[in-house]
Amino acid sequence: MLTPISASREKCNFPSASYVTLSLGCMLSLCAPEKAFSQTQGAVENAARQAESLRQQADQRAKASLATPAAEADGPPETYPGENADLGPQTLLKQKPKAKPLFEASADTMLTFTTNATGDSSGKHAAIMAETWSLALAPEAKDIGIGKLGWRAGYRQLFWMYDVWRIHPELNGNNFMMSSAFLSSNLSFKENWNASLGLDYNRIMNDSGVANDPNQWRLGRLADASKWTEVYTEWNPNWSLSRNIGLGDKAGLTLGYNGGYHFTKTDPNPLTWSSDHLDSGVSLTLSLTPIEKWVIQPGVRFNYQVYTQPQNAGGHRSDRTLSPGLTVLWMPTERWALRASFGGEFKYSNNADTPNYHKFEGSTGVSFTYKF
Repeated sequence: MLTPISASREKCNFPSASYVTLSLGCMLSLCAPEKAFSQTQGAVENAARQAESLRQQADQRAKASLATPAAEADGPPETYPGENADLGPQTLLKQKPKAKPLFEASADTMLTFTTNATGDSSGKHAAIMAETWSLALAPEAKDIGIGKLGWRAGYRQLFWMYDVWRIHPELNGNNFMMSSAFLSSNLSFKENWNASLGLDYNRIMNDSGVANDPNQWRLGRLADASKWTEVYTEWNPNWSLSRNIGLGDKAGLTLGYNGGYHFTKTDPNPLTWSSDHLDSGVSLTLSLTPIEKWVIQPGVRFNYQVYTQPQNAGGHRSDRTLSPGLTVLWMPTERWALRASFGGEFKYSNNADTPNYHKFEGSTGVSFTYKF
């Protein structure tokens, strides 16, 4: 989960340097769906994290454009000396401020071309399509003395399609949808520090018919709930801490840490080993705004993942992932954001059953956010 923007970043008037994760492929092997979906969490979280980053950047732009005007005097100035004595005190009529929005709806479409869709030695190229919709209760953050505290609660739906161009049609047997309920709080303090604490519930479903015969995949199957079967659920408490460092009016650096624990369950037949695991990640991101409404974000992220139960005969599994990347954002309005991303992912595991791999990806996407 990403952290909210900071007060210092508002002063500099450039969008949040929250890291946009570029790793969009899943570590899916072409085996039983139960095992395959236990390996999708990194990709699912990355898609949600990217949409969340865009939401926070839109929030910051809105706050910058609604800067509080200087306080007005008790009345208008006199047009000549002694006017108030002659005519009495004068007052100005003020328009009643509009109610502040409480809800936020968003939609995001992302197309990614990856050199390794399955995260193994096969190196299968694919064009991945992800659709994300969400609705949240998100009141304005309140001043609590040490900083500003905000919270959000809502629902998110993700549709993940592995090979929309049918380069390798068999990959579509791994297509899935994820339903998420989330609750999070965010604290901005000391102008350039941000902390968050949240809890997500994620439920992954697979089209069992397509899993058995990938050639059956059609876009219309997404709307047929009878074809989808639950294969994975998890509770995910998560937390983060970041510091924003201003580098002038058009640049900034963000140092970030985020963590989370995954309490998992695999259906319909639970695995013989638990996939519960702890995630810890650190990131370094530079944000540049060479011209208005454009943002360039080079960055790098390192993630360390530890499984708390032995994985088959391989003992306790730990994975290390390094993800460098570059994102270019164009935000023509407060509601719309378009992006292009390029990056790589290099993953290493100490578990013999988990392949080491690397991949390179390019993606483009559009996001829409509406507050009411």
